[in-house]
Amino acid sequence: MCGMMARIWRNELEGKGVTMRAIWLVGVIAIAANPVGKAFASGEGGMAVAERLCAECHAVSPAVAESPHPKAPPFVVIAKRWPPEYLAEALAEGIVVAHDAAKPMPEFSLNHDEIDALIDYLQGLREGHR
Repeated sequence: MCGMMARIWRNELEGKGVTMRAIWLVGVIAIAANPVGKAFASGEGGMAVAERLCAECHAVSPAVAESPHPKAPPFVVIAKRWPPEYLAEALAEGIVVAHDAAKPMPEFSLNHDEIDALIDYLQGLREGHR
């Protein structure tokens, strides 16, 4: 009886192993096919992050020459003025700049994907690709 139960249990676990591998594979495919992930990888995600967090004050598109806030430099200027590694560190630590007392730069927290996407976007602006 114990041998038969062990065989049933082993067969049940093996079946679950196949099922778990199938679920894992489907998850990997879903992540790889995710358009948000592709957007971050292509730099489009960086512009989306910039529009969401920065466009109130900064010109984030290279097509816009002046920022909405006169003391906030356009992203093209930021990209050409500071190297990407400096910007990545500044974004990770948080940038604190007082453009003026009436409208100071807001505090924000970015995750690694958002920082990578922004840096990729800024690098593209630096190289003139966006």
